[in-house]
Amino acid sequence: MAEKPTTLSEQKRLAILEAARDAFREKGVQGTSMDALAGRAGVSKRTVYNHFPSKEALVLQLLAQFQETARQRLHVKYNAGKPLEPQLLTLVGSEIELACDPDYLELARLAAGHFFY
Repeated sequence: MAEKPTTLSEQKRLAILEAARDAFREKGVQGTSMDALAGRAGVSKRTVYNHFPSKEALVLQLLAQFQETARQRLHVKYNAGKPLEPQLLTLVGSEIELACDPDYLELARLAAGHFFY
């Protein structure tokens, strides 16, 4: 789990990311303005741009955050002293669980829609 933000700047950055995630879900990336994000996050538009130069940068940061969370969740270490099959089953089960995660699916849909269409 991520540490609590300690500085005002970190708090604002997290507020912007949360606002972006919610706004992108509701209106899509294209349908969300930086002004709307600033208002939702309770910061100025300049503050949004100080942290993220574009909506693309926001989408990429949201993907990076999810990837880090997934990496932490899937931390399965191979143990040569144990049978391979149960270890592989655990790994595959974790991957399937992650691939079916509603937050992951929504974020993947948003990113694909924004970058590929």
